[in-house]
Amino acid sequence: MANRLPQRILVNCAGINIGFDREYERYMATRSVGKRQSRSTYHRGNVREDLIDVAKQILEQEGIAALTLRRLTREIGVTPANFYNHFQTMDFLLAELAREGFQQLADRNTAVMAKSEDRKKRYMALCREYVFFATEHPNIYRLMFGTLHNFSQYPELKRESDRAYATSIAVIYGEDLYDPSDLLKSYMRLPYAFTGWTLLHGITQVILDQQIPFKTGSRREVGAFVDSAVKAYIAGLGPLLEN
Repeated sequence: MANRLPQRILVNCAGINIGFDREYERYMATRSVGKRQSRSTYHRGNVREDLIDVAKQILEQEGIAALTLRRLTREIGVTPANFYNHFQTMDFLLAELAREGFQQLADRNTAVMAKSEDRKKRYMALCREYVFFATEHPNIYRLMFGTLHNFSQYPELKRESDRAYATSIAVIYGEDLYDPSDLLKSYMRLPYAFTGWTLLHGITQVILDQQIPFKTGSRREVGAFVDSAVKAYIAGLGPLLEN
């Protein structure tokens, strides 16, 4: 038969039959795992990158409930031991996905704000971009703001989270006044920034939960909805956002 596996060669050593079949091992090593690369390919230093990439695909397409250690390692073609060589637990992998999310959000906010010198327009652009990011990556957004709570365990995640939040503080107050070492104090000392974020987070959540009866759900329609809510908020800020 064409698909018949190579027959094992039994070697007798001190009266003990030992399965010793290099041909069989070579055959197994060349087999592909599903539609992905062979397992041997993943011993060249790219396992961590592949774990992150495939985990992100599963999370984005199917949600966090589908992202398990067994599923992830099976998809890639490595063992759980390979996973633990790169991440202490699944939470550390999730923290890396959340870190990437905050980094992307901060970069997008920075890019859109750079298009205007007017602080009101910059703040409006930041708010729209925040919601656009969440609607484009709903499961990543939920991970960033719901699944992981103690960011102090993940220094790189906390740094990117702080950077994303600091952009709104800088545009509202005209300078970076954020002190990440004492979050409660910063929230109370900078109430407009904190209140603005809670408003924006609330808007985002009701949109993701499909509680707003949009006609088309287009980027233009969502943006107009965000603008109307944020303009009402800005009107209460008075001259604080004036150049």
